[in-house]
Amino acid sequence: MADGTSNTISLTLNRTTPNSKTADPNSGFRFGVNAKDPKAGEPTIQTFAYTLCVGPNVTSVHQNSVRKYRDPTVAGLEEALIERPVWTTFALGIDEHHNLDQEAVASFAEVLQDSGLPVSQIIIDPRWESQPGEGVFQPTFFPNPAILVDSLKARGMSAQLMVHPFIAQNTTEYSLLTADRNTRSYLAQEGGLVGGALIEVTWWMGRAAMLDFSKIEAVKWTAARVKSLFDQFGLSGCWFLGGSSGWLPARRSPGSESAFRRNFFAKFADGAGQVCGGTVTVDVSARFSRKIVRIADARWEPGKTSEENLQSQLKSIIPSALTVSLLGHPIFVSSTIGGNPFVGLNGQLDFQNAEAKYPSAEAYLRWLGAVLFFPILQFSIPPTVFPEDAARHEKYDVLQLTKNLLALRHNHTDYLLRTARAAAQTGYPMIRPLWWSFPTDRTAWTTDSQYLVGDDLLVAPLVAMGVGARGVYLPEGRWLVAANGQEERGPKWMAVAVRLDEVPHFWRIKAL
Repeated sequence: MADGTSNTISLTLNRTTPNSKTADPNSGFRFGVNAKDPKAGEPTIQTFAYTLCVGPNVTSVHQNSVRKYRDPTVAGLEEALIERPVWTTFALGIDEHHNLDQEAVASFAEVLQDSGLPVSQIIIDPRWESQPGEGVFQPTFFPNPAILVDSLKARGMSAQLMVHPFIAQNTTEYSLLTADRNTRSYLAQEGGLVGGALIEVTWWMGRAAMLDFSKIEAVKWTAARVKSLFDQFGLSGCWFLGGSSGWLPARRSPGSESAFRRNFFAKFADGAGQVCGGTVTVDVSARFSRKIVRIADARWEPGKTSEENLQSQLKSIIPSALTVSLLGHPIFVSSTIGGNPFVGLNGQLDFQNAEAKYPSAEAYLRWLGAVLFFPILQFSIPPTVFPEDAARHEKYDVLQLTKNLLALRHNHTDYLLRTARAAAQTGYPMIRPLWWSFPTDRTAWTTDSQYLVGDDLLVAPLVAMGVGARGVYLPEGRWLVAANGQEERGPKWMAVAVRLDEVPHFWRIKAL
């Protein structure tokens, strides 16, 4: 609803409006009101409440919406995460069932450091628990967690646990919670009704109940357990799973969203923050939160080859990041570079049965190039695994090329920190579509394989395999080509060759 001469209009639905939305190729998006009670199926009276905002262009409307409807600040920005990547343990496995143990985590940290790879945090995935929700380290695989945490700290790395709201039904904790009416209310129940059926969640560690963080008692109960782990083992923070709506089972009433679901996820990030403290990182969702969010890994699609999956995932990286930024998450963690190797035929994580699938060296490096200037980088697969994969016959020194790319990012640390601080204070995205700075440029409206970092840095990664060049669009103005120091004037398209350890980027030259 915007062009170079007319106003832009945005529509913001009231949070209390139970709504549905559909996309139609002929008429665009349609919004409606759910007119039936999802349980009884009886007609009810609903109010469709919304606000229209009008501005001279799409950027001004977005900025005004941020100021009006959101608390723009981001809590707990840890600048070390901007300076150095985080590494999760998802790619590790010590046996045919891909169990994780203390020695594997310590060796992982040693390999990363000895290889000269930068690390801010080591994120220990949920396999540290005996059973999901027990809240204790698996004693066989993690006999002395304090020693592990201390060894990571000695290497200048922060040890973080990945925690979640899921409680397996065969645990003592589940039995204790469900035995009492009051504590049973800590668990998510259908429609949020007291005494309702408990919601069962299916995730990659099995079926489980799910804590309801819209209940402050559930938050306090979880926070006390996590704090005990922090105090006992010297942990400094945690990453929290379960904050996006995809974790709940499908709605009973398709096309509508109950007040329970809206409240459930609106409160989730705040609850996770109280559990983990200021350093918490949560799953991304459509709900604005003041926490740092993590973009979910793209799922492998059954029926597609590995190469086809990798190609489609590469192309989705930048559009996904721009969407997350504009939804109100100015600081975010990239999806896992290279994806997760333990993915089953159903497209989901499967540590028990899936055979590890590593990306090609080319896909891994192009993936890193695509996210190189994102706020926070997340790895799981180390580049050191590729020389062992002789079957691919790739003659790339993946470790060195990875280090070259990370060195390129390191050279821009000061700029990245400045733009991250500004984004954390204003709520404006750090990673922006081109139209943010060029709102009347029609080509900028539809360019989704490039992005701006703050006001002055344009990045145009190559997000395809089997090719060595791409077309780059430079909007109006003067641009400094970082690769050769030459000046180019836009608007124009230009062809750019891109090596595996290169990411085309351009500095905007502003008139003095």
